[in-house]
Amino acid sequence: MNYFVQIIKELISYTSEEEWFEFKENWYDPNGLGEYISSL
Repeated sequence: MNYFVQIIKELISYTSEEEWFEFKENWYDPNGLGEYISSL
């Protein structure tokens, strides 16, 4: 669990998005989120 916390802290330390990750906000629709992830 501590490993994941470390990763999350590292990601939120970035000031902008990178080519390998995006910031997402206020996305609580489980179906929409599932479709988005499966399309990746």
